[in-house]
Amino acid sequence: MEIKETICIGESPYLGIMLKQCLKLKNNGYRIMSFIQAEALGKIDFEGEFRNACDELFIEAKTTTEKNSRTIIDSLRELLRTIEQSTNTKFPESIYIFCSNTTTKDLEKLAQEYNIKSVNCSKKQETT
Repeated sequence: MEIKETICIGESPYLGIMLKQCLKLKNNGYRIMSFIQAEALGKIDFEGEFRNACDELFIEAKTTTEKNSRTIIDSLRELLRTIEQSTNTKFPESIYIFCSNTTTKDLEKLAQEYNIKSVNCSKKQETT
């Protein structure tokens, strides 16, 4: 049986709903890579729970100088480029996005570049 892979990517204030989705996907047999944008290292809601729910967890902390700040978009772009150059790794089947509108649009464009289905979960939380 082939293991399904997906990516969950998020930032505050969406981390609670992102964690619920990660747990749901994990229970459905997915291998999960998660990317979280944090205000500072060590200041992540549910960090322990994310480490238990995800197979891979990448945390990017914002810095005070935005020019030097690495974002979750940068991390995801780097991962997708690495997968593209690999002969033994395939792209995940989907990317679940839990971010602000601006970040979500950028992530949806990036997913489209690599023909990966993107699911905007931020809208679901905003409307409930």
